[in-house]
Amino acid sequence: MGKNYELLRNGDQKRDRLSYKRIRPAPQFELVPESAPVPDEVPISAYFRVVWTRRWTVVGFALLVTSLVGLVSFATPPKYEGIAQIAIYRENQGLLTVKQDAHDSSEDSDYTVTLDTQAKIIEGYELANQVIQKLGLDRNPDFVNGRADYKAAVERFHHNLSIVKVPHTRLLQIRFLSSKPELAADVANALANAYIDHAFKVRYDTTMQASKRLADELADLREATNRSEARLVAYQRSHGMVGAEQLIGTRLADLNKDLTAVEVEKAQKEAEYNLVRSNGPDQVGRIDASSLLERLRARESEVRTEYAKVTSVMGPANPQVIELKEQLDEIHRSIAAERDRMRRRIGNEYQAVIKRENWLRRALENAKQEATHQNQDAIEYNNLKREADTSQQLYVDLLQKLKEAELAAGLRADNVRIEGLATVPTKPSRPNIPSNLAVALFGGLVGGLVLALVRDHLDGRVRTAQQAEIISGAPALAIIPKVLELTGTVSKSTVSARLAPSSLDVAIVKADSPVIESYRALRSLLSLHFSDCSPRVLLVTSPLPGEGKTTTAINAAMTFAQNGRRVLLIDADLRNPSIHRAWGFDAPVEGFSTVAGGESSLAGLLLLAPGKDNLFILPAGTMPADPAAMLGGERMKQLLSNLKQEFAYIIIDSPPVLGPSDTLVLAANADAVLLVIRESSTPKQALAQSCALLDKAKAPALAIVVNAVDKSHLSDYHYYGQRANSWPLR
Repeated sequence: MGKNYELLRNGDQKRDRLSYKRIRPAPQFELVPESAPVPDEVPISAYFRVVWTRRWTVVGFALLVTSLVGLVSFATPPKYEGIAQIAIYRENQGLLTVKQDAHDSSEDSDYTVTLDTQAKIIEGYELANQVIQKLGLDRNPDFVNGRADYKAAVERFHHNLSIVKVPHTRLLQIRFLSSKPELAADVANALANAYIDHAFKVRYDTTMQASKRLADELADLREATNRSEARLVAYQRSHGMVGAEQLIGTRLADLNKDLTAVEVEKAQKEAEYNLVRSNGPDQVGRIDASSLLERLRARESEVRTEYAKVTSVMGPANPQVIELKEQLDEIHRSIAAERDRMRRRIGNEYQAVIKRENWLRRALENAKQEATHQNQDAIEYNNLKREADTSQQLYVDLLQKLKEAELAAGLRADNVRIEGLATVPTKPSRPNIPSNLAVALFGGLVGGLVLALVRDHLDGRVRTAQQAEIISGAPALAIIPKVLELTGTVSKSTVSARLAPSSLDVAIVKADSPVIESYRALRSLLSLHFSDCSPRVLLVTSPLPGEGKTTTAINAAMTFAQNGRRVLLIDADLRNPSIHRAWGFDAPVEGFSTVAGGESSLAGLLLLAPGKDNLFILPAGTMPADPAAMLGGERMKQLLSNLKQEFAYIIIDSPPVLGPSDTLVLAANADAVLLVIRESSTPKQALAQSCALLDKAKAPALAIVVNAVDKSHLSDYHYYGQRANSWPLR
């Protein structure tokens, strides 16, 4: 088989290039050239193909898991579940707690914590002990398997108990499993009642402790209140503050009010006084038009009118005129006297207002000084009063709390109650066989898929053309289907025993068969890859026997001959010749071995393929003593050079690479090497080692032919024909 190789992935490269390293110490070499592109990622259809290929693994694993779960489910004794339901509401904030807003922002955040806490209390040892003792579970043979065992009863109690929170509610469900439906309901109900009693007891003990503490604090507060009130009364008496603050405040207010009124009156009197002083006697009448002044002015007007009338008629010397003149003068004197009197009165009033203002200011200042002294005393007084009021209020509040606590001590917990007692179940809750089987089937399918993918990943065989490309670094130029329509075949019984038991029959594809298109694609892609100089000497080989290299060589030769060009098919597998059998020829003594060894000439040894005027066959002939030496000699090179002059294409069927060294010697004389592998058969190590040996032998350009591809997998390879011409051959 040759030296062994293992596949290594270079993780520090951006591309997933592959290298192969010998297991035994040897120089490391890389098969993929630096310029070779890395194939695209594996298409999703490849995973579906893997699953379909290993579908029986998936189905078998799913059926196995489902069967095991079903057997366990049917063998498990049925258990009944009793369910009791309790509600836990927000605690009453009126008793022994500080009052809060109706919508407490912390209520929602505490909701989950509260339910979790109460659930743990229900599951606790104390309540379990109460229920076990009340129902006698430690002596119940149905509960402890026929023997009295308290420890076993506690363990089984907790094992069968579960507390479930009902989503988006304040409800807790107490669930208990038992083989007896009556016992399941009894335990659930007993535990619910025990929890209610426990909540009441905890609340009662807490309330009584709070009551005792409040009573002690109340006695101390009563003494403190009495002392505060006594200090307040003593200070009030010593500073004469009984009603003083009210009198001083009233006096200040009255003085401020009077001073404001006087200031307004002063401004008015001052304006009148200044007006009289500056504007003369005419302004006096405007300021204070008294009734006497008005009568004098009216009399003056009458006399003046009469005087003017008499003067115009009688003249100024008339006694009547003189009398009127004297009356008018007297009236003027009276008016002047009245004006002087009024002027003096306005001045006196102004001076009186000034004096009153000054007095009020002095009185107000004295009142303020007295209030200041009084306020300094009031500060200490108010402090003492606040202290006394606070002590009194605390005393009243604590007294009220004490009365509430005494009342609450006799009440049950009002935030916990049973919303539903457990009823005797009529059917078992476990095992739920349909649900178990459904889950087992789903889990088995998922596990089967994972198992199929893992097995495919660990599988050492080449299953796709893409894998072959990655391992070899060469393009897959042809995908040959597995099912062939044959015109000729040779029985396996006639094949040499050196072939693997799984080797394919040597087969010729019908000319009108759709499979022939795969070989035509190979011919076209070879021409595309060698557009400048198409390969004329093709060496067809495989990593191991039984990969279908001979069938590929025969059908490729027939495809090349369809273009009317002369094609020579050489059977160089000297150790296991088989090409002559494909057309029913007898094994000739002379052939390729005798011609290459110089023992005979080519004339008369060529066989014409039946029905093919331009396809010639050179059988293997007898095996020489040293085939490798003969195939690597100069005579072999000269023979191929002469054959190129007579034939357009020369196709050589050679032994497997991992067999004799004949193929490695022949590869140096060929223009291209076609390495045939079989889908799901060729080991990855064999392909890697074959490529390594060909690389060491300095073989020409390498291309892969994937043979025996299952029909169901052909859809996964449709893109290879489109991509293959982008791969450079080495």
